[in-house]
Formats: sequence, structure tokens, C-alpha cells
Amino acid sequence: MNQKYVAPTLSLKSFTCPHCHTLSLMQYDSHRFIADVKTGARGVKSISNNVFIVRCENCGKKIIWIDNNYVYPDIVAEEANPDMPKSVKQLFDEAGLIYNKSRELLVLYCVWQ
Repeated sequence: MNQKYVAPTLSLKSFTCPHCHTLSLMQYDSHRFIADVKTGARGVKSISNNVFIVRCENCGKKIIWIDNNYVYPDIVAEEANPDMPKSVKQLFDEAGLIYNKSRELLVLYCVWQ
């Protein structure tokens, strides 16, 4: 049976778990994180984030967002078509492993500016 994929989204009560790949209900818990970061000669900058920890009802594993940015675990892009040439498949698989990393790096860069 081919199950419908629902992308992990912070506002949904259920989505496809990136751990067990099952469409499952999720339980939410949130925490506020505040830190003072030394910024060199400029002094101290206060950083405040909302951390959302979501637990899959099916497997019990956790999914994490910082503010509205998905951070854990890595979401791997969908499987390559089996008819795809081997050289293209290697590039496709590599891109699938890093496609959600660029967003995380941008968020970290913006926080430290």
C-alpha cells in the first residue's frame, strides 16, 4: 500500500515521521531559549529562540524545530527513479542529503550578524 507523504510541518497535528516514515500523530512541547553572546568589541547580544520538540506517536523519536526552522533529523529527499542513469543518481542522492542544510546555515549566519 502506498501511503500519502505529508511533509513535517510545525503547525500540523500529524505528518510523515522522518524517523519511521509513517504518517503519525505528533505530540508537541516547546521551550524558550535565551542566551547572551559576546560580540567582541560591540559588547553582548541577547539571542532568543523558541525550541519545539515534537515526538512521534508511532516510534517515539523526536523532531526538532528552532523557531520555525526545521533542524533535526535530516530529511532525505525522495528516492531516485530506478531508471535514472547511475552518474545522475549519485548527484541526485548527494543533493538529497544536503538540500535542507543550506537553510540551516543561513539561519546560523543571520543569528551571528
